Amino acid sequence: MLHRFNLSSPLIKLATLITVLFSIPLSAKITIDGVLDETEWKQAQRFEDFLITAPFSLKKPNQSTVALLLTNEKGIFVAFINQQSMDNRFRRKSERDSMDSSDRNYFGIDFDGKAIMGYTFSVSLGGSKIDLIISNENQLDTDWDGDWEGSTSETETHWYSEIFLPWSVVPMTYQEQKTRTIGVAFSREIVSEAMLVSFPGIYYRRDKFLSLFHPVTVDQYESTKFDVFPYTVGSYDNLKDSSEYQAGMDLFWSLGSGQELNITVNPDFGQVESDQVVINFSPVEVLFSDKRPFFAENQGLFNISESASHSKDYVLMNTRRIGSSPDYNCDEFSAANGGSNEEKFNCENQPVLANSVDIALKYYKQGENTNIGIFAAFEGDEAYSTGKEFYAFRGLKKINQQKIGYLGTFVKRDAIDREASTHTIDYENQLTDKLTFEGILMHSNTTEKNGYGMRWGIRHSPNKKWENRIQYKYYDDDFDINDMGYMSRNNIKGFNVFSKYSQTEFSEDSNINGRVYYLGLSSKENADDLKLERSLRAGISQRSKDSSGIELHFNHKSSGRDDLITRGNPEAPFMRVDSSLNYQLNYGSKEYKKWNYFAFMEGQKTKVSSFNSSTKFKAVGFNFHPTDEININIMAGKGHAKNWVNWIGSNVIGTYPLDYFTIRANTSWFPKEKHELRVKFQTVVMQAETGLERLLDGHGNVNPTQQSTNGFDLGQLSFQIRYKYEIGPLSNVYAVYTRGGRHYEDDDVSVSEIISGTWNNPKEDRFTLKLRVKF
Repeated sequence: MLHRFNLSSPLIKLATLITVLFSIPLSAKITIDGVLDETEWKQAQRFEDFLITAPFSLKKPNQSTVALLLTNEKGIFVAFINQQSMDNRFRRKSERDSMDSSDRNYFGIDFDGKAIMGYTFSVSLGGSKIDLIISNENQLDTDWDGDWEGSTSETETHWYSEIFLPWSVVPMTYQEQKTRTIGVAFSREIVSEAMLVSFPGIYYRRDKFLSLFHPVTVDQYESTKFDVFPYTVGSYDNLKDSSEYQAGMDLFWSLGSGQELNITVNPDFGQVESDQVVINFSPVEVLFSDKRPFFAENQGLFNISESASHSKDYVLMNTRRIGSSPDYNCDEFSAANGGSNEEKFNCENQPVLANSVDIALKYYKQGENTNIGIFAAFEGDEAYSTGKEFYAFRGLKKINQQKIGYLGTFVKRDAIDREASTHTIDYENQLTDKLTFEGILMHSNTTEKNGYGMRWGIRHSPNKKWENRIQYKYYDDDFDINDMGYMSRNNIKGFNVFSKYSQTEFSEDSNINGRVYYLGLSSKENADDLKLERSLRAGISQRSKDSSGIELHFNHKSSGRDDLITRGNPEAPFMRVDSSLNYQLNYGSKEYKKWNYFAFMEGQKTKVSSFNSSTKFKAVGFNFHPTDEININIMAGKGHAKNWVNWIGSNVIGTYPLDYFTIRANTSWFPKEKHELRVKFQTVVMQAETGLERLLDGHGNVNPTQQSTNGFDLGQLSFQIRYKYEIGPLSNVYAVYTRGGRHYEDDDVSVSEIISGTWNNPKEDRFTLKLRVKF
């Protein structure tokens, strides 16, 4: 749905006026300016027993930190008093939710004290904000942006921060009594000492985090809110020489008693945010996060996922599916089905990349021990396609130290006559303060098949030094959650054992701040008991007192089979792999210097029946902070592969000599308060020389042929200049120029020619103006 919108209309002027009025501090007694000169702070609860938690030594720090907490009918007020000499402070500014190298205070809160959902609010000495959701004990989601205030100030001996959270910032359980118990955690990052200090002594990278928040009793207040976020986007497409205008609205209504209703009409697609550039030849889909405000707001209750290393094996509710490319069944428009060949041609050759979304809604109800959530989204119809419908229901109950939940999803895809549903039961039991059991049972039902999946695990943390985990998972061949979720693969079972040891005791004259060792063992088979791999992982990371650090990782896989390479081809369902070895080496210099650099090296060797494959990749980069308001980040990498393997089709693979390059450059400038200019550039180039075709047989053997396969040159590029002005809390104006695309060459050309070819033949060349205002 497109709407023409006049940016100079009285409605926008009224919206700006109301936004300014709403940005006035909510408390008449405490002004959020970072200066603790109000008498109310004398009655605040005081927390000063901070311990060093990164590295996790739990020692007393040399510099004192005091946190203050008080509440009134408006909300929660938090202050930090940070002892630190003037010459050791770092005030670097950064984008919202950027984990920059700046002195910073963090306030974590569990509004219900049930360890189901937590939130962290952070303000840096430079005034930059971070807000995130904590779910599943220690999973962090920075896509959410809350409506809160934060500010800092300085003296010669200390710096100070103030944070204000209105009671309506998130939905919370209403409790009948006059007081409520919340969980809190306070942390402070000290860049010059490469240290994080916290009260209580907990750290989010350890297995137990949210459940260890410190309980605090505060007065009970109930708050309601009704926020409306209209937005309008105007864009000019240089390639099509055409303009487009779009408008929509997000509504967030806190009903009180732990209830919240959110509705979006023609939702904001986050046109000012761009995904990372990825060229993916693997059979595994790349998972991207969702930056759209409505779908990121209060989504934590629905988050059930499995993290594997730095990726996710599955996500049961992946909101990027909503508004993705439409479903097409172009045969129904053919002449044989009452249409015409022209209609079928248009259907096949004029696809829409993103489906419009007409409306979506979310409802939450947080009870004393039970939380429920309802979700629905409806796409609009596109030419030659009918929009999809998405539904979800979530319930979660807390019983003492146990949590049990249910998630059901349903997707209706009329364009391809397909329906899909999932049913999931998840369970967690904190058996002791050191031992936790968790499990999940899943069932999927699509038009074609039914499937099952399950996972269970045990986490054991006997002391501050050791963390141990054991996990087993099973997903059968018919298990499919991809209609509304995400899964890297099905048809797999296996176990994983992992142990980590943290060393924090070193001599006084040592420059080592902390060291971590880990060891992991895993075994994977498919559901038909076909051995895929046995893996041994080991690594060590070390952090120095000057904030520099180094990491070394190894991963050895024994002989096994790759059953994804041929995409399920029945003639050759897998490829035998004798063994492989992967290593990574990372180094980062002192973070607090104006110049700091980093280096990365990775390599892998794989033995297959008739050939050996190897890859090497090296990258170097630097961060430059000429002032606190400017940050420049540049990274360049180069790799080479011998016998790079790529599936051609059926039971045929190709092995190629391959060179690949990547360049990433980001610059952020904050010329004045509320003004931000960001420039992002990223390109990836692949150069595959003429390769050799190889045939796989039914036993997984790879047989060379005399047939060569053509090489190729491929480049992908993304460039964006974005200016942002903050009108008020969560109200912004954006001006964005975006250019990029993918360029393919059959001929052998240079890297510079591929990059220039991608730049000169873009798939996107667009200028966008966007206004989003809070009422």
